[in-house]
Amino acid sequence: MPSTNSRPRPSGWWIATWIVLLAWMPVEEMPAGERLLRQAGLRRWEGSHVWLLAEEFRLQAWLGELEPVHRRIVRLQSELTETATENQLLWQATRQQSEVLRQKLAQAPTGDPKIPQWERQLRQLESQAVDPAKLPGRIPVRSSLIQLTDLRLRLALSVITIRRLHRQIVSEYALLAEDPGILRALRERGENHRLGPLRKGYDARLKRLERHEGLVFSDWTPFYQQGDHTRFGGIVDERVPAVFTWQESSQETLIPATLVESAGLTWLEDAETVEIALESRRRLQTRRVVLPSLRFGGVVLHDVPALMLPPEGEDLGPRIGPAGLSGYRVELEPERLRVRFQPL
Repeated sequence: MPSTNSRPRPSGWWIATWIVLLAWMPVEEMPAGERLLRQAGLRRWEGSHVWLLAEEFRLQAWLGELEPVHRRIVRLQSELTETATENQLLWQATRQQSEVLRQKLAQAPTGDPKIPQWERQLRQLESQAVDPAKLPGRIPVRSSLIQLTDLRLRLALSVITIRRLHRQIVSEYALLAEDPGILRALRERGENHRLGPLRKGYDARLKRLERHEGLVFSDWTPFYQQGDHTRFGGIVDERVPAVFTWQESSQETLIPATLVESAGLTWLEDAETVEIALESRRRLQTRRVVLPSLRFGGVVLHDVPALMLPPEGEDLGPRIGPAGLSGYRVELEPERLRVRFQPL
């Protein structure tokens, strides 16, 4: 099952290079100009005269992940669609035969010598296809759906992070470009030395983000069944991936404290406490919080009220129901292995 409380990380090559650059020379032994550049968060890209912010190294790493993850999602979604279609056709073809055999078994007197034969035939038919409503819970379909959920969350977070980092570095480079001390320090290093970005043509690469957004910012997400639970992926505050359990009841959205902390959210110590009762007769004391946003595919909810679970309730994981998705009708489509969010 994918991790729900940690952010996906980009490949480490760029970050490793960054660490090497950081350790190259103690700050106190550097010339004053270079020391000023480093104190401003700038490091020279090895083999060039370009000075970059740490955020740009991160941006490069995230950009490098997009295409491989995109291709894996497309391939996996295609395989799952094919599996669901084949199962639907086989189920329709064998359903009548299975029903006839069940009726025979139900009506057969005890000891009928044909019972073993009918039971074998029924097992053979059931092995060829399953009820489409149960397909999201069948192994290996469920395993593939868990993997697809993880990959879609990963690509969505990559796109969100790239856009955020790009806005940040554009703003920071603009400020640094107006700093006389920084400009003087660059000139001291040599006339070819300049501020980042490393490449000027980011606009073309950023436009290609729309292709990735079109893949994962849809009005549906894959879901899978684990026992009696229906689960699908979401993103808390555009920063932290999480797998939510769908609850048909009117219970408010539940969120573990560790997930709130991972998203960097805060809550008031004197926030209202609410006692909740669970099916297993457990009772938990929760605190009211407001999540800045919750994303499910292309659907983004803002200022979502939730109850923060205490440490002893962490095992419940994030849960959401109709109350948390106000303004949307949630339609489970097990025959298509997805849950769709329709605006009301």
